[in-house]
Amino acid sequence: MSRGIFVELGYGQEKVQGTVQHHPLDTPGLMPDGRLFRYCFSDGAVVAGHLLQTKVPVADDDMDVVVAAAAAIAAKSISITTVSAILVDEYKDGFLYVNDGPGEGQCFRLGSHLAAGAVATLVLNLATDEEVITALTTASLVGLKWNKAKDVIDFPTTPTGVPVGVTPMDVSDNRYFWAQVQGDAAVLIEDTVVLGKGVIPGTTTAGSVKAQVDAGGDDPVIGWVNSPIAVTTDYGHITLCIPL
Repeated sequence: MSRGIFVELGYGQEKVQGTVQHHPLDTPGLMPDGRLFRYCFSDGAVVAGHLLQTKVPVADDDMDVVVAAAAAIAAKSISITTVSAILVDEYKDGFLYVNDGPGEGQCFRLGSHLAAGAVATLVLNLATDEEVITALTTASLVGLKWNKAKDVIDFPTTPTGVPVGVTPMDVSDNRYFWAQVQGDAAVLIEDTVVLGKGVIPGTTTAGSVKAQVDAGGDDPVIGWVNSPIAVTTDYGHITLCIPL
C-alpha cells in the first residue's frame, strides 16, 4: 500500500476501481493537471458524476462512550465499554475523540481492533506513532468516528453526513475507487445554475448539485459553476472545492 503524502495518478487511473485495497482509505491522489482525489470504499452502486456523502454515524458510538480502564500518558490503546456490537476493524483508520471529562479535546487515529458484543470491553489500538497525551480515566467519555472515505454513499436529498467527493465513473457496490474533491469535474445538475456562482448539494435528486442561494444559508458549498453551463438533469462542469 502507498504511504506517501499523495499518490500520483496518470490520466485514466482515477477511473480504476476494484475489490482489492491498494492504499489507506482517504489517501489523496493527484493528477498531472492538478485535479485532486481521495481513495474511498463504496456502500452501494453510484453512477458517474454524482456527489457522495460520508457514512451515517452510529448513535451508540458517536459520543459519550465510557472509557473502561484508565489510559496513561503514552498509552497506545484505549479500552471502551461498548453500547452495541462493533465488528472487527469497523473503526480502523477512523478516529476516537474525547468529548467530555479528563483528557477532553484529544483526537486519535485508530488502528486494527477486534470485535465486541454489546456492553463489553473493547481494546481500541491507536494508529502507529499515536499515543495518549493527557491521561484518560473511567470518567472520560469518548466518541468513535468512521474514516470519512469508508462506505461512502450517494448524497441523499436530506443530508445525513458531509460531502466526500464526486464519482468520476460508475462505481459498483463494495469497491475501492477514487472520488474527485478538487478541480474541474462533470457533475449532475439539479436546477438552473449561473456561471461563476457556487453550488450546494441538491435537495430533490440524490447525488446532484444546485445553485447556492445568494442570501446565504448553512448548506456546504462544494464548488462553483464553470463553462459550458448545463441545463437541469444534465451534467455540467463544476470546479470542485471539497476539503480533504
